[in-house]
Amino acid sequence: MGYFADGMTEELTTRLAQLPELMVVSRTSAYEYRDGADVRIIGEDLGVRTILEGSVRAEGDTVRITIQLINAYSGYHLWSKSYDRMVRNTLAMQQKVALQVVDDLKNVLSPLSSNPHVLTMD
Repeated sequence: MGYFADGMTEELTTRLAQLPELMVVSRTSAYEYRDGADVRIIGEDLGVRTILEGSVRAEGDTVRITIQLINAYSGYHLWSKSYDRMVRNTLAMQQKVALQVVDDLKNVLSPLSSNPHVLTMD
């Protein structure tokens, strides 16, 4: 599942970085924390206000991608959603989920867009 999570992270980072009002920390910087750390420490280290993290689980032909937006100062969730998809065409599915996540996050991120965000996925 690691390759799938890496691809999902890449797709989400690319899609979120296309939003002109949003600053997204580079994938390389975010990957420094992929093995886990307190989100408050990550936020302080990277100078970010929010952290988008996620996980990928699979059962048979179905994949569940869970995305969570975390306040980097408090460590509390601001938003969370799971996306269940059938795995047929991995690249197309990752793209569709990333587009849906971006669409879902637009209203949540708008008031927060003055500070950068970081994305990590397990």
